[in-house]
Amino acid sequence: MALQFLFQFLSLLLLFTTIRLSATYPGSSTRFDTMRRRMTSKSNSHLPPEFVTYYYTQTLDHFNYKPESYATFQQKYIMNFKYWGGASTSSPIIVYIGEEAPLTFGVHGKGFIFYLASRFKAMLLYIEHRYYGDSMPFGSFDEAFRDANTLGFLSSTQALADCAQLITDVKRNLSAENCPVIAIGGSYGGMLASWLRLKYPHIATGALASSAPILYFDDLTPQNGYHVVVTNDFRDVSESCYNTIKQSWSEIDRVAGQTNELATWFRLKYPHIALGALASSAPVLYYEDITPHNAYYSIVTKNYRDTSETCYQTILKSWAEIQRVGELPDGASILSRQFKTCTPLRNENELRDALAGMYASTSQYGRPPENPIEKFCSAVDRATACGNDGAISYCRVLKNISDNIIALPTVNGSHCLDIVKSNKTSDPDWLVQQRKTEVEIIEGWIAKYYADLKAINKWIPFKLQ
Repeated sequence: MALQFLFQFLSLLLLFTTIRLSATYPGSSTRFDTMRRRMTSKSNSHLPPEFVTYYYTQTLDHFNYKPESYATFQQKYIMNFKYWGGASTSSPIIVYIGEEAPLTFGVHGKGFIFYLASRFKAMLLYIEHRYYGDSMPFGSFDEAFRDANTLGFLSSTQALADCAQLITDVKRNLSAENCPVIAIGGSYGGMLASWLRLKYPHIATGALASSAPILYFDDLTPQNGYHVVVTNDFRDVSESCYNTIKQSWSEIDRVAGQTNELATWFRLKYPHIALGALASSAPVLYYEDITPHNAYYSIVTKNYRDTSETCYQTILKSWAEIQRVGELPDGASILSRQFKTCTPLRNENELRDALAGMYASTSQYGRPPENPIEKFCSAVDRATACGNDGAISYCRVLKNISDNIIALPTVNGSHCLDIVKSNKTSDPDWLVQQRKTEVEIIEGWIAKYYADLKAINKWIPFKLQ
């Protein structure tokens, strides 16, 4: 895919420390206690029927006792019981921790979780992050983001407490207190998954944190760490490409300060003042009824095609791929994450405009005999789905911290690639092995949980209620 070469490095953190167990409860069918927190369900037309959407009445502030702290909001979560073995068999619950995006992105984009559910007969529980999607405190986006007073409840600590409270309540309502919970997340969601395991070990038995920059904080990682790795990626591929980009910053400043068209118009409008005008690269005739609207991009297209037919075809196909993704229910969010945009995209057209500008600038500005398009297309033609090293790897855990905090790094890959849906025909061997290792580790967590649960039930004379 044309998008793949833009993805980043894959690394993985798997967390498992001590387990706190509850004794076995008698199995029962699903029940919802009306005396507990109100939860209302409704269908989601964008998802298969086995995914059911619920809304949980969540506490606004988990850590203070001011009057406003007791306010609540409706937090969205989605459940899938298709593969679940049930509470009576203590079957696992896999919890996807939502990141900074609407929740349905996690459902659509993280297909590896479906495999885990079928493999371990697990229930799937997806939790949306507060202040995103439909989980908006204060009733609306405008009100929630109005000022620091309303926005102050947006924090990772509050989000973790949301997850802990919601998971506990869902397990209680399902009589599933003895079912192990495996938390999964990617990128920022992976950070939350790992922190949930560390901060609430009695709730999460283990955590799989895909591409999670859990060390990217002051006094732990240099502030320019991300861009250092990005720079090294380009420099490792091509020293001349690296130098061209480095020199381009001053060139951009120089060109931006030019006023070529003004020079021509000044001569035409004030001939008694200016004897002549030298207008370099000035599109003085680029107006309606004079020049075709697509003339500029026709030349840009020809420049790329003359340089590399495969590069031209890759770019050409990318437009259709961007449109396809953009038409998904959460397409703009997906594209924002894949292209790491500084601000969320409102639609795919914003991305198309940005890429078109980049391609055009590469074509228009150069310093012969160097041809920027040749360098750009060379990188595109060499790019593969595996990519190179990833920028966020600079702040991820790349070595085992202990016997129970395990890192599975790889020099190949892209951002969160291990938890997206597998592709038997195109997945490289290292990715297949990566997922296999993850499954084996999770299997070990669950097996140890069951062994400890059995031991506890053997020695206690009564069942805890």
